[in-house]
Amino acid sequence: MDECNVTTHPSGCLWNNDGVNNSETWAQRRHIGKAYELSRTFAGAFGEAAVPGTVRPLYADWPIFPQRYNATLAWFNATYGAPSKYLYGMAATGYFGGAALKTPMTIDQVYIEYRNSTANQAKSREELATIAAYWGLKLVAYEAGPGWNVGNMANLGQYILAQRFAEMRSVVAEDVKAWADAGGDAYNHFSMSGLSSRYGQWGHVEHFFNQSTPKWCAVLDTTGTDLTPGCSGW
Repeated sequence: MDECNVTTHPSGCLWNNDGVNNSETWAQRRHIGKAYELSRTFAGAFGEAAVPGTVRPLYADWPIFPQRYNATLAWFNATYGAPSKYLYGMAATGYFGGAALKTPMTIDQVYIEYRNSTANQAKSREELATIAAYWGLKLVAYEAGPGWNVGNMANLGQYILAQRFAEMRSVVAEDVKAWADAGGDAYNHFSMSGLSSRYGQWGHVEHFFNQSTPKWCAVLDTTGTDLTPGCSGW
């Protein structure tokens, strides 16, 4: 696709085909336009029936801008056609973390703030799910899991320890359930394995061969998988 074909779009680039002259708006349209191009590439390789059924393109943005999703999808609809014909879902982050950044904190206080974060996000998650449903799309968490004050050393020891105790199992499972209850579809935890550090406590496990951590067991709980022996002790 020639993004600035003056014969097809004499007013200029495709991104201002309705006369909107805002560079941030153009950036959003270019972003979703690339998702459209990718869906066409896969359809060309695997057939139209494969998209968005087997190959599932996503349109991602920041969840703090729900109406930007809506406006960009409206432009997509006017420019290319129904979003659900080319895209599987609308994607957002699904992190949960606390708002109370006092120092020091106990591990129990960390768990309380995690749960508060899940509860406080219910309304915004429902708003995103409503927008996605309006356009016939799923709402997908392209990154999710515990994220809190990343890069800061304050309370770091407590954040790390909180990942390793039994209560973290229910904290994670409750957030996944809350995502689904708000209308969300797939919930993609940020990473399967990885060490906890000041830059995040993302991994389900800190070492791939230790598959008995609270967060790993939460995955088994939410997917209905039979419990591994290591999870029975939590």
